[in-house]
Amino acid sequence: MRYLLLSLLLLLSSCTNKRPAFNYFVGTWESKTGGQIILNADSSCIVQNVNDISGAKKSFQGKWLFRKKDDLDENRCNISIWEDDGVGYMLFYISGKGLFGNQSPWYFFQYIGDPDDFKKYEFNKNMTQY
Repeated sequence: MRYLLLSLLLLLSSCTNKRPAFNYFVGTWESKTGGQIILNADSSCIVQNVNDISGAKKSFQGKWLFRKKDDLDENRCNISIWEDDGVGYMLFYISGKGLFGNQSPWYFFQYIGDPDDFKKYEFNKNMTQY
């Protein structure tokens, strides 16, 4: 009975809808393939050697925006990045650890190809600088 109660409590605690905040994403984010995105508190950013949708490496300075809702007004956090000249644009989905992806540490990603294949181009925060 005790184990059943403990299991129920753990399940319920994992169902909470924890959400990241803007300040969490300020800092340097890195991919396993050498891409780097620096998100500054003033909403400026530096993108270095990041693959675009065609697979080409991109480097530029721009702006970023943390959004708590997606384009369909769903409660799905994401990060939009665009070049200073307004031409280039990247959208990254936000997820976390845990069974439902709703717990820190957070990371952001783009799908590679079909989202049903679950292949992700993932960026994790460089915690060595903090």
